[in-house]
Amino acid sequence: MDHMKVSKQITTKRGKSQDLALHARIELFAKTSPDVGSKLLAIKWIGNSGSHSDQLQSEDILDVFDLLSYAFGEIFEKNQSY
Repeated sequence: MDHMKVSKQITTKRGKSQDLALHARIELFAKTSPDVGSKLLAIKWIGNSGSHSDQLQSEDILDVFDLLSYAFGEIFEKNQSY
């Protein structure tokens, strides 16, 4: 998200800065790139599941590679403006 220049913080209604979690930053990115954003959120959820349980399967990891390959292709190959 840093490379994509997605904000790390927001200003609350009270004028204070608040750090954004990765999930929120991906959601911000998804506003301009919904297809890639949804893939990145799926990767995040699979990663969270794998780090908090032992139910991750080899197929899940292969799915992550497919999703990541697609997202990187969209971000770095098709749109060189990033």
